[in-house]
Amino acid sequence: MDKKYKGKVGVSENKGKLRITIPKSVSGKGGTYLSLGLSADKPENWKIAQAKASLLESDILYERVDKTYDRYRVLKKVVATKRRITLLELFEEYVTDRKQKVRPNTFRNKYLFTLNFLKQTPVVANIEVDVEDFEVNEIIQSLRNRYSEGTALIIFIQLQAFVEWAIKLKKVKELRANPFVGLRSEVKYNKKKKTDDYKTLSFSACERDLILNAMADSDKPFIRHYHNYYAFLFYTGCRPSEAIALIWEDIINDFEFIRFSKAIINAVGGLQEVKGLKTQDSRLFPINNQLKNILINQIQEQPNNPQNRIFATQRGHFINSQNVKNRAWEPILSSLNIEYKKPYCTRHTFITLSLEAGMDIKDVTRLVGNSPVTTYKHYASTDIRQIQVPNL
Repeated sequence: MDKKYKGKVGVSENKGKLRITIPKSVSGKGGTYLSLGLSADKPENWKIAQAKASLLESDILYERVDKTYDRYRVLKKVVATKRRITLLELFEEYVTDRKQKVRPNTFRNKYLFTLNFLKQTPVVANIEVDVEDFEVNEIIQSLRNRYSEGTALIIFIQLQAFVEWAIKLKKVKELRANPFVGLRSEVKYNKKKKTDDYKTLSFSACERDLILNAMADSDKPFIRHYHNYYAFLFYTGCRPSEAIALIWEDIINDFEFIRFSKAIINAVGGLQEVKGLKTQDSRLFPINNQLKNILINQIQEQPNNPQNRIFATQRGHFINSQNVKNRAWEPILSSLNIEYKKPYCTRHTFITLSLEAGMDIKDVTRLVGNSPVTTYKHYASTDIRQIQVPNL
């Protein structure tokens, strides 16, 4: 955040009247206050002052401060007549509250994404929320018109959680029941067909080998640079974000285990490292000879980088998985005439091939950090024609 937007907004009393502290970084000088003209002896006036302070804090965060301060003053008609708060105004406060409580990529992909939807949809943004009940059909229709059902459902869930937050913290006094409850089915997600489990997203062992050999033999240095990275994904089933975050200190006991404990995610300010994994704090992955050779080749073929990362760009920076997908992954699959699948499907490939090789599903689940339910649901389905009923 730019320095000019730093500072603390507060509410205080002076000679029996309430006032808001204007940060020095906003006003340009210290000891600046905005008098609200409200008497400090009435509890409802304190609440109005706090609301105005929160509005200023929100405007500072989103870099839209009204330098005239008119937006933060209390007009007489506002004091006399209660002003209804809009969905957008309260959601901005919600986003500010949640920013420090969720992972940066979650904040970016869910909270800010929903906020942008509201900003781009005035008919929804201007809905008054502090009423006994408000109609959500307009919201559902706007979501359907703009997004696929899957994306619409993500926003719908965010708005439902937001209203629960507002009711719980008494941000809206007159709204006692969440109008989103029971309407989730109105924004249905097109689920995969029953025959379309995660096995269909996997490469065969032959396809895997063709891909890796083509990368290793490519005449383009950029593609060859990422051969070991993709080989590592294929033979560990880890998430790309986990592989990119690894440093050589994560290889422990002389190539006995890999310790996965962090990830590189796409946050608001760009790529960022976060501690912990998607479903757990950390996990160990045993290194076999196949994987050991990949890591040794990585040491020999690619120079060290300042952060001592196992996998990095040619200049030693964080790998941008989207960029590498466009410039290395997609061209190789196209040249081999292999049906396109996302790089994340290296994970599906490892899980599927491990199960087909006879590994216990509980062991595979521990290796990749899936929940048992996910593994059973998506990978452990069996063709009923292959089941033999024993003599009982």
